[in-house]
Amino acid sequence: MLNEATKLDSPQFFEAQGLLTTLLDQHHPALDVGGVVQRQYERCIARCRQPGRLSPEWLKKWFASVMARGRVYWHDGSVPRRHWRALLSAPYSFDDDDEAFVGVAHRTPDKLLVSEDGDYTTDVKAYVSEHLGVQVLTVGEARERVSG
Repeated sequence: MLNEATKLDSPQFFEAQGLLTTLLDQHHPALDVGGVVQRQYERCIARCRQPGRLSPEWLKKWFASVMARGRVYWHDGSVPRRHWRALLSAPYSFDDDDEAFVGVAHRTPDKLLVSEDGDYTTDVKAYVSEHLGVQVLTVGEARERVSG
């Protein structure tokens, strides 16, 4: 989602910006205790220095505000092994780098994950929903949920 919130030409740019603001004001973003998700956020901030990207200052301030408000849920980012092995194999062939995102979402009260990442195929979304209770939403779907 942070990727969409920083790409000036993204069709979801304004929705993602609005969602980040709403999350800051009304919800609790979640991070893993191992720091994997935070490092991904920091890499996204570093990419903001590329042409066509929002200045990294806005995203840095957003993240600093999240941390300063103490509104972060901290969770273990691992997925139960049997489910993780299934997701890594065919037909899912899920990206190993996304374990912390799914693991954290699995442990939050709402069990929601917002992503525009192509790794979250229909099959992957169905698996994590059925076996882990995690609902993967697009930026637009998440924006509707928090606004409605």
